[in-house]
Amino acid sequence: MGKLIDESHYAVKKTTKSIIVLPSDSIVIEHKIRSIKNAVKRAQAICLSCRMCTDLCPRYLLGHNLFPDEMMKKMYKGQLNDEDLEKFDFAFLCCDCGLCELYSCVVDLSARSLFNYIKSELGLKDIKNPHNRKDTAPIEFRDYRKVPVGRLEKRIEVDKYDSKSPLAPFANDIKEVKMYLSQHLGAPCVPVIGAGDRVIKGQVIAEIPEGKLGAKLHSSIDGVVSEVNGTCIIIKNN
Repeated sequence: MGKLIDESHYAVKKTTKSIIVLPSDSIVIEHKIRSIKNAVKRAQAICLSCRMCTDLCPRYLLGHNLFPDEMMKKMYKGQLNDEDLEKFDFAFLCCDCGLCELYSCVVDLSARSLFNYIKSELGLKDIKNPHNRKDTAPIEFRDYRKVPVGRLEKRIEVDKYDSKSPLAPFANDIKEVKMYLSQHLGAPCVPVIGAGDRVIKGQVIAEIPEGKLGAKLHSSIDGVVSEVNGTCIIIKNN
């Protein structure tokens, strides 16, 4: 799961679970940088209709009406176009785990990337997730189709990095912090300071919008605000 980040601009925030550093020729990175056009052409050309992507899909095994192999068949028939996107709203059921592309598919296809593309396109059309079933029940084969973590690690070639690393104290001086205004499902907070203001560690720098649910933002260092925009507040330690 997750997405590629630009390490020169990315900043850790509340929703950051972990950051994994991999070489550029990693199989995981190779899948991430494939274009959607490439993914569509590959699906149309070499899908075997073997159903493995569905049989091992965690969402399908939980009882959701998600059938990656059916979508791949529709791709083969050329049914994925702007006019028919609404017919693919089942893409919202995909949890973006990536098991289909990194483990299940024997010909290296990616149902996950196609689902993500469809979800983003449906979002642009302001189409919301219509699937809210509460009567789901795991299918009877679920316990026999779970993927062993060890085999998955070997398949995506990260098992060689499985070593114990001791925690070490972090004593470096922080020169600059980027504080995102939106770090949760609530409403983005509103800055209460401006560029050039001096702030102290723990000071409130953005408030919750009136009548909304959210969280206040506090400065993590002493410093001077160098930039305030619609996305973040940047504070320099000087």
